[in-house]
Amino acid sequence: MMSSFKQILKAPNFWKSVLFIGLAFVLLYNAIDYAFGYSMNWDQFLATKWQGSTKWRFIIANILGGALYGFIISFLRYRKQILQDKHKK
Repeated sequence: MMSSFKQILKAPNFWKSVLFIGLAFVLLYNAIDYAFGYSMNWDQFLATKWQGSTKWRFIIANILGGALYGFIISFLRYRKQILQDKHKK
């Protein structure tokens, strides 16, 4: 298992996949939060998310959440691909 973990981390497009999936997750999550939580009120959304210490919590939560989600989804996708390749051999 550990060798496949290292193999996945060294895959050429793994980290690019983590970045794009994580970014898509953050954008989609915030769009849904904006639409349903703030009834499409942009001023209220910005006032709530970008005030004082809330701003840093919002930024850090988005970065960590997106990175974690992107890593998990990308890792599982690459792991599935490696397992399928092993079964074909």
